[in-house]
Amino acid sequence: MRKKYVRGLAYVMCAALTVTAVPPWAVYAETRTETKSYSLVATPSEASRDTETEGEEVNKEEDLPGVEPEEIPTADPEMVEMPVEDPVDTATPSEAVEPTFTDVKKALAPSLLSSVPSSSSLGDIWDSWSGKTSFEFLSESQGEGTEEKPYLIKTKAQLMGLSELSAMGMTVPDAEGADYAGDYSGCYFALGSNIDLQGVNWIPIGFYRDSTENSGEVPYPFSGNFNGNGYTIKNIKFTSFADYSNVGLFGSIKDAVIENMIIVPDSSEIKGNDRTGVVAGYAEDSIIKNITVKNAYISSTGISGGIVGELSGSVIENAICEKVMIDATDGTDVIYAGGIAGIASNSSIVDCEVSTGDGTTARIQGTGYIGGIVGYQNATDIVNTHVSGTIGGYHSTAIGGITGRYASGKLKVARFEGTIGNSQLGSMAREGTFIGTRQGAATNFNFIDDVAYLFADTESKISANVCGSEIIDDNDYTYEAHIGYWHSGDLYYTLVQGGTKKSISDQYFYEELENGILTVKDEETGDYTLDHFAPNSLGRPVRGYLLTVDQIDTVANGQNFYDIASMEVRGSSQYSKTIDKENRAAIAAGSVVSITTSPNNTDTEKFQMVGSPTYINIEGNKKNTTYSDSSHSYTFTMPSEDVSVSAVYKKVAVSINVNPETYTFQVIQTRTGNRKNPSKTMEIRNKEGKLIARYINGALEQGTQVQPVNISALIDANNDVFDNRVKWGIDDPELIRLAKNDDEETDGYTAKSASISLNMEAAFFTDIIQEAEKKQAEESYQYKIPNTIYGAGHQNGGVAVLTAETRPSTSFEGKPCTDNCRINVTFQIIDNTLVATEGAVLDKTALTYTVTRTLTGDRTAPEEKITVTAPQSLTATFTPDYFSKDEVTWTSSDPAVLTVSQDAQAYREASISAIKEAKWIKDIMATDDGIRNNDSYEKIQGSGSREATITVVGKDKLGNQASAVCQVKVNFNTNDLTRIVPEGITLSQTVLSYNLGYQKAGDINSQTVRKTGFETKKLTAIVLPVLERTAEHEPYNETVVWTSSDPGAVMVDQSGTVTPVDGAVWIKEALLKAPYKGEKTAEITAVTADGKKIASCSITLTFQAECIEADRETERFDLVLTKSGRSSPTLTWSGGESKTFAAAIYSTNEKSVLWKSSDNGILTVDKNGTVTPVVLNSNQEVTAGWIKEAINKQSNTGTAAADIYALSSDGNLSDAVHVILTFKVVDQTYSSGGSSGGGGGGGARSVGVTTAGNTKGPAAPVGAVTGTWTQLASRKWIFATDRTYSDEWAYISNPYAGNGQEQASWFLFDKDGFMVTGWQTDADGNTYYLKSASDGTQGQMLTGWQNIDDTWYYFNPVSDGTRGKLLTNTVTPDGYTVNEKGQWIKAVEVVAV
Repeated sequence: MRKKYVRGLAYVMCAALTVTAVPPWAVYAETRTETKSYSLVATPSEASRDTETEGEEVNKEEDLPGVEPEEIPTADPEMVEMPVEDPVDTATPSEAVEPTFTDVKKALAPSLLSSVPSSSSLGDIWDSWSGKTSFEFLSESQGEGTEEKPYLIKTKAQLMGLSELSAMGMTVPDAEGADYAGDYSGCYFALGSNIDLQGVNWIPIGFYRDSTENSGEVPYPFSGNFNGNGYTIKNIKFTSFADYSNVGLFGSIKDAVIENMIIVPDSSEIKGNDRTGVVAGYAEDSIIKNITVKNAYISSTGISGGIVGELSGSVIENAICEKVMIDATDGTDVIYAGGIAGIASNSSIVDCEVSTGDGTTARIQGTGYIGGIVGYQNATDIVNTHVSGTIGGYHSTAIGGITGRYASGKLKVARFEGTIGNSQLGSMAREGTFIGTRQGAATNFNFIDDVAYLFADTESKISANVCGSEIIDDNDYTYEAHIGYWHSGDLYYTLVQGGTKKSISDQYFYEELENGILTVKDEETGDYTLDHFAPNSLGRPVRGYLLTVDQIDTVANGQNFYDIASMEVRGSSQYSKTIDKENRAAIAAGSVVSITTSPNNTDTEKFQMVGSPTYINIEGNKKNTTYSDSSHSYTFTMPSEDVSVSAVYKKVAVSINVNPETYTFQVIQTRTGNRKNPSKTMEIRNKEGKLIARYINGALEQGTQVQPVNISALIDANNDVFDNRVKWGIDDPELIRLAKNDDEETDGYTAKSASISLNMEAAFFTDIIQEAEKKQAEESYQYKIPNTIYGAGHQNGGVAVLTAETRPSTSFEGKPCTDNCRINVTFQIIDNTLVATEGAVLDKTALTYTVTRTLTGDRTAPEEKITVTAPQSLTATFTPDYFSKDEVTWTSSDPAVLTVSQDAQAYREASISAIKEAKWIKDIMATDDGIRNNDSYEKIQGSGSREATITVVGKDKLGNQASAVCQVKVNFNTNDLTRIVPEGITLSQTVLSYNLGYQKAGDINSQTVRKTGFETKKLTAIVLPVLERTAEHEPYNETVVWTSSDPGAVMVDQSGTVTPVDGAVWIKEALLKAPYKGEKTAEITAVTADGKKIASCSITLTFQAECIEADRETERFDLVLTKSGRSSPTLTWSGGESKTFAAAIYSTNEKSVLWKSSDNGILTVDKNGTVTPVVLNSNQEVTAGWIKEAINKQSNTGTAAADIYALSSDGNLSDAVHVILTFKVVDQTYSSGGSSGGGGGGGARSVGVTTAGNTKGPAAPVGAVTGTWTQLASRKWIFATDRTYSDEWAYISNPYAGNGQEQASWFLFDKDGFMVTGWQTDADGNTYYLKSASDGTQGQMLTGWQNIDDTWYYFNPVSDGTRGKLLTNTVTPDGYTVNEKGQWIKAVEVVAV
């Protein structure tokens, strides 16, 4: 669209009627020359051309006086000659009168009318309005058609007249009797009141002249300026042109401005074909702003919009469509419908709001592309829009909350809190919360650059797609795009990015919207002014106006000063942010704005505000603010326009600087010669040491003069004040003399520096000198006068203050500026006088020193340390002590014995040292060393002494001297603390061996009858060297300490007696497994008392247990005699076959095995150990008596027993095998079943009896019970006496006790009475083991060491109430360790059998 309009066009067109030359009656008062006899005029169409666009050159020779060339329209190439009836008269300047607009218009009308259409061109469309229109608004009483004085339209007829005028090409022909003839193109029109059109069927302003033109464009679009002035046009009706395009209050507009009004149609539908809108059907290169449309219902078959049907190259700004409904269907072309415009091309839509209904018909909908703002966005920027209500519906091609179809342009700062209707198109639906669809990848938009700051009122609307195009990446945006939803429950918002979201709680939602507006404002340009967002009292976003704070600068004395003051601005809402020069923000109109400002003063530059802060609008109109005592700030009410805030500051003089700030007079009096009558020199210098004056014995040094001292003053940095004169003053004129300047006025002000000097007669100096001399005399001139510095910074006094003061007229706030120069005066007496010496004494007359040679450690290689008495000091006292020293010297009479050390500063003191390396001492040491060389183990004790003197001599600077002497003795001693260190050990034997053994009665478990090899042996040790025991050879410790490397195997006492340990672990281990032998080594060590020398003896221990072991403990022969046959029975013997026994002898000696039977009548054994039962003789006759007895019994059964002994050949060893023989007769001579008279109950059980006594064994022990054992078919045993035992322990007699068996044993029975075997734990947690092997001792409780499953356990053998208990986590009585399971362990490892 066009970027600039010719604002002077209205005046030129309406007041001068487009002439490019002056009217015929115009005169030039100054030249008094006539103009040409004709003028050039332009056609109406050419008169409205934009000179900037057309670019044609203006005829500069025919410019109007007082009118800029760029304001004059270009003339038509076809000139119209206008004759002049009367010659032009000249006039004096006072006679030259500017013609009125009416005069010009009437004078030129005849010429203009030849190029414009006549009213006869209006056709059938206008018949219904005949006689109902009025051009009265064109009268001078209702305006002049200029921007300042537009034509005011106040009635329905006048508004209808404007529509008719527009159709006539904005020209009223000069027909007979016609009023208001003329061309009104480009003129300004305005409403003068509200207008009620009372339901008249409206013919749009800028419409067709006749129905025949319907198929084309409107021939004369409205091209003027129409300002509603905030008035309302209501009850306008659009029902007559349903088949026409360009329907609206204005039909077609071009280069027009429509603004500031409210339009309320009547309740009927607004009907149109294409380009239908409430404000205009079509707008080209125009501006529409500040328009509100209420309660409009558009029903069309083409492009439709709540404001404009179609927009091209135009701007719509601040348009509100309130409760607007659109239903665009049944068109032949593609339909575009939007709450603001149907189509927008190369345009801008900003600051617009649309609200519609939510009903089926009460919404914005149609069968094409539907948008809450525009149906089709083509190269158009849409900024700051708000839509509510339902958008789109049945069979809408695409639906967008803002844009139905997007081609290009910016879409930024949009809010949608409506609903996207259901098009019911399924997968073909294109529905987006903000954009319905777009044309394709070729016009792909960019988030952030093109599309940004889009917000909905719920999260679900954002999740439902920003753009409904279904094109890849059209909904891929980041947080930087600022897309999200605001919160209904608080003042914040949430940003969305893909599938994630980020809740913002450090910035209000209105701030986010305002940031979007400022971003657009900074990046985009256009013929519009964006609205801004500010918080209301609740923090919600409302319209605001931008407020900026200007940087405050000023100029002083030709110098620029920048950013000299700070300013902060806030709105009255508690949610407003602080605004300063770095941060812009908006404030709602009507809000109270508070301003605080302060200068950015420095120590050297200060500024003061002039008046109060001001605020300025964009036209440059400036207004002052008011100071509020309650808020302590400046305030104003925010207008309905953007403003900037500033203030005027000026630089003021605020300081004076005296140079230098301090000045120092240093006065020194130097005294020399005799202290009682010294020579005195007085010098005055400045701080840098420059000499100002010198006085000798009170008189100024001859040939010199006192040097001047000047102090200057500088006001501000450059004396940039009107009067730079100052007044000088001194607060101590008795000390400092201030000279009067030659330019000094009567009021004391001068432009020159202050000139000052010292008064040497001041009491400050004389009082100090008199006091010092008096004190020195009272102390007999013993001391110099101290070189104390008196005066400033030291002692009291000696300070004066020089003050410079500005005139009040040159000072900040009228207060004189002052500055001081501190005058520091210091005074010092340097006393260089001298005192003579009269005598000297020393504090000690005798000194003694001892040098000691100390020997420690090994006497053959001692450590030597020589010590000497620490140096001693001598102090000399001179008379008088305060003499003026020239030289003090200290000397030794024998430097080989003593040395003297003198400090040059502490000359009265000297340090006297004995020389421990002196030759006389070395000689004594050499003699001792010779003794040691003869006998390296003998002590030494050499000693001696020497004497010398120390002399001090003092000499003063006057040539006098005094001396004193001290006698010194030096002693030498030897302290031999060495000892004789053992050098080695020799032992009587270095190897010992032991052959140890146990001799058993029989097997390894039998009684030990003898132990061998456990005798003790003696070792002796000799410590080297071997010396004669004398005092010279002491001390010498020759004792040794004896240790055994394995005291569990072999022990040694401190006399060297070595004893093998009987029952050692390694011996027990050897007894556990054949061949019952073992070997052990150890070491016996002798160590000197100092632990540094050692000797060892190796011990070898061997062990052998001597025993014999048969290959079995018991054996059994079951003899059976079977009778078969009835008449002549056959006797068959079985079970009597021989069995061969074996035995092994373990011994260190060679021995053989012999065999022996305890009863040859029962068993026989040969030399090979073959054992045979005795049954029959060679005649097959029973010879065994016990079998005979059994045969004769009714039961035909019997039992016998005998032992087979394995014997060593020397008869010392024997091991028995207990053999049990049973006999029974099996009688098979009967033909049928029956009992044989006493078997075992048919084999159902086996029964045995324990008797109270046994001919083979001892009687039952006390407490033991006897009874009957019964083994059931289940092979379980029960025991009974006069009762059955169950769930209890029983101490039961063993009738077969003997052969090493117990006479009675403990057995355990369960609750069913069955004998228990194996591991058992009682209620107290004690564990027992009941023998499980079926060897005749099954069920017995075990005690002592037992090998169970190849592991050794120890059970309590003592009858203490816990006999048989398994010992755990302890050491057994015989010294073995068992773990928590009772297993024997060594070094935490279980000992495997």
